[in-house]
Amino acid sequence: MKQWRAFYKRQAHFLRYPIEFVDIMLRGVGQVVLMNNPITGLFILAGLFYAGWWVTLCGVLGLIVSTSTAFLCAINPAAIRDGLHGYNGFLVGLALGTFAEPENWLVFFPIIIMSPMTTVRICFLFLHYNILTL
Repeated sequence: MKQWRAFYKRQAHFLRYPIEFVDIMLRGVGQVVLMNNPITGLFILAGLFYAGWWVTLCGVLGLIVSTSTAFLCAINPAAIRDGLHGYNGFLVGLALGTFAEPENWLVFFPIIIMSPMTTVRICFLFLHYNILTL
């Protein structure tokens, strides 16, 4: 994966951040099965999309919201880069997308509210005790 990071460091400034964003998101999906690898995340995402696009869309929304919230709160950048602040949000999105009524767009509101709470809020609670949260 060193070659991958070197690849997007050589890219122009306007291309670097979208490539890194996709890398972080795919690593967050890969962290669901404890794999810090964007290719694994891509395979998992493709398999979930094949099984059901609605549940996958809900999971990706949770992934984006929880990772973005961790980024905005300036939590450990290395952990964000490894996808550790996205996989809980991804799992919350998958769960809510699975148990909610199919194609009910109102499920997006609980996903947007609950996804960051699983990672960011717990991280701030345990920060005072020097406990690493995943």
